[in-house]
Amino acid sequence: MRRRHFLGAAGGLAIAGCASIAPKPSSLAESSSAPSPSPTASVSTPPSTSVTATAAATPSASAESSASATGLLAGTNHNVAAKAYAYPAQSVQSWLRQGAKAPDYPTEKIAFLTIDDGPSANRTSDVLDLLKQLGVPATYFYIVGPLGVQHVDRAIPLRALAEGHALAIHTWSHSYKVLYPGRIGNVANITADYDKAYQAMRDLLGPDYVTHASRYPGGHMSWKSLAPADAALEQRGLYWLDWNTEIGDGELKAPPNGAAAVTFFANTLKAAGNPNVVVVLMHDAEGAPLINGALPGVVKILKAAGYTFGIIA
Repeated sequence: MRRRHFLGAAGGLAIAGCASIAPKPSSLAESSSAPSPSPTASVSTPPSTSVTATAAATPSASAESSASATGLLAGTNHNVAAKAYAYPAQSVQSWLRQGAKAPDYPTEKIAFLTIDDGPSANRTSDVLDLLKQLGVPATYFYIVGPLGVQHVDRAIPLRALAEGHALAIHTWSHSYKVLYPGRIGNVANITADYDKAYQAMRDLLGPDYVTHASRYPGGHMSWKSLAPADAALEQRGLYWLDWNTEIGDGELKAPPNGAAAVTFFANTLKAAGNPNVVVVLMHDAEGAPLINGALPGVVKILKAAGYTFGIIA
């Protein structure tokens, strides 16, 4: 599929005690405490804290105190309440890539709403309101540079965090030309871009911000020779996530309205075989209006099919 490149920004939910949230299976309960990512190169900007192997070590008491001011659960990408329905990125990646052959593939149905290309100054707040009304969480894959986080009031990502969403990374630049010149993954550019994004998220949320979830702009499937970049990101504790369902708002020929986007989603869910693990791709950039009309229908379909909802840590 040919995908659009949104020139805009992604956003977040309030969730404590909602029945539609998926509690983690006991076998995965400790997995989210995996070692913190430890980028090997210092980040040039912003310069306040170098993201090195030592900087990403086990959270210290002082770091936890600093992070708690934003509501972040130290060593994660979400707040304290969201721990109950947070799943490790490495596990979700395995479930997507191997399906039922994955050794710890869930026996229950779990859906992950993932929202790319934000946050957006005008759209994200509306999406946050919708998610709050629906009582479901999302995982946000943020553009951290000028097209996203650096473009909006910091209150927007802080609201997403406070309302129970996970804040993951979709690079700093979201530039295909920088990341994949000639459609070939450039490991030096990709790692530098992710390191810069990671540092900026720590500057925003505190030095104990940790995420193991990342997403390549355009998706892993769209580019050549990404294995070296995959390995370099994995050394940092980051695992790339694609999706197995979507509302079609990333396609060059997108659905014309929210109702059509719900139908698009239903068709992708059927094509995926109604798997136990569903990862839904959506966008809330300025130029991505379909999510507003599609979200209620997508959630209705998933709830009716017996899915509960989680976030990716």
